[in-house]
Amino acid sequence: MKAAAIEVVEALRCDEGRYWAYTCQSAACCPVAGHPYSVSDSRFAAAAVAAGMVALPSRAALLDLIAPVDGPAREEMVVATTRAEAQAAALLAEIEDDRYWIDEALFHLDRCLQHLCEGQAIPTEALATLGVLITSITIRDLTFAISFSRYSHKRARQLWVEMTRRLDPDYVPAAAGNLALYACHRGEGVLARAAAERALALTPTYSLAHLVMAALDTDVPIEKLARIDFAEIAQLVREDLDAHPASARPILAAR
Repeated sequence: MKAAAIEVVEALRCDEGRYWAYTCQSAACCPVAGHPYSVSDSRFAAAAVAAGMVALPSRAALLDLIAPVDGPAREEMVVATTRAEAQAAALLAEIEDDRYWIDEALFHLDRCLQHLCEGQAIPTEALATLGVLITSITIRDLTFAISFSRYSHKRARQLWVEMTRRLDPDYVPAAAGNLALYACHRGEGVLARAAAERALALTPTYSLAHLVMAALDTDVPIEKLARIDFAEIAQLVREDLDAHPASARPILAAR
């Protein structure tokens, strides 16, 4: 630390629920028996739980949080995705006003989040439809910003986790990229990296995931990331969509 000109403000030893300060020699301030502490009932732990940031026992448990579903849930999503793709393909040939895609995306975003707010599982067909719609970069960015500006961060985070887990692999990168960006913003570096890696494993050129990885690898100060104004982002993206409505059109996976 001295060699790097970093001032050590405090040095603590923690062991079995007690801590000792190495920089204080006063028994009145820092008794020989140490000070008791608890990591389970502090206000910081309570705030984290309220924000949906529950501590997991290991990195493996965190990876399980966004691991792809299989079995009947996977089969159900395949059917729902095929249906959503067919519907989008038909509408792409019919719809003349591309602002339709903005309204459609926000409708399904609200529908998915309302289910979460009511403690209900998101219907597979609603999730599949939203997954197809966020293949538009501007729609991806708009739904990301609105999910966190209109709803609690806990519910919005839950939505992007669910989408990363449940979507058809062809449609996961956008959802995983959004989850990675939010986790990076919140200082959840391990989750941010895991989500970005999931996106890149499926689409190696996915730019949002590369952006998050670059932020993590270069140690961008968390205070800069924490300044993200979701409502402002939503307004800027909406203005861009109004100017260039064609950018809202979904990009269907090649089959």
